[in-house]
Amino acid sequence: MDDILEITAQNPSTEFGNRDLQELTGFGGPSVSKALSLLEAMGLVVRRDTGNKTFYRIDERRLHEADDPFLEISQAEFREPLRQFAHRIDEELSSIAGVVCFGSVARGEADRVSDLDVFVLVDNDDELVTARRTVSDVARELEETPIDGQRYEFEVFVESSESAHRRGEHLRPIFREGITLEESETLRRIKRDLFGGDVE
Repeated sequence: MDDILEITAQNPSTEFGNRDLQELTGFGGPSVSKALSLLEAMGLVVRRDTGNKTFYRIDERRLHEADDPFLEISQAEFREPLRQFAHRIDEELSSIAGVVCFGSVARGEADRVSDLDVFVLVDNDDELVTARRTVSDVARELEETPIDGQRYEFEVFVESSESAHRRGEHLRPIFREGITLEESETLRRIKRDLFGGDVE
């Protein structure tokens, strides 16, 4: 079943018949049929009948969901405000190197009065002051705008790669419990430096 899922996922716009998948996997017809039935029941593949032939392809919506880091936030009501925050700072700043949600929202323990704690990493130390001001402005604007009828408070921390290295130990808890919403090689390198290469 894993082989079939991998083949369809790697070829999202291609439809496969049972015989195609037999040839690609080396499995017999009954095994392929059983796997396809299970994958369809799980909502991972889409079936299309045409005449006496049946074709299957990956459900692309599931592919996008799997790549969506916001789905790691277990409390769904906090996803949209964080998504809007990340989108807005991406639009306003060209030097974003990482966005990490941490605190009670990342732990799945937030309530309606919880702040949305967000760590933002920028590439350039020279832009740190400007970036802090811009990120604070975005957070303030979002706080004033109801999202799905609710208002959310943001607590944002902005560092550059240089200042993040200086803060070192203070950032460990953020990275340990946090959910990475945007990542770059700069952010991965800082995590490696902090945890001695032991980064999930």
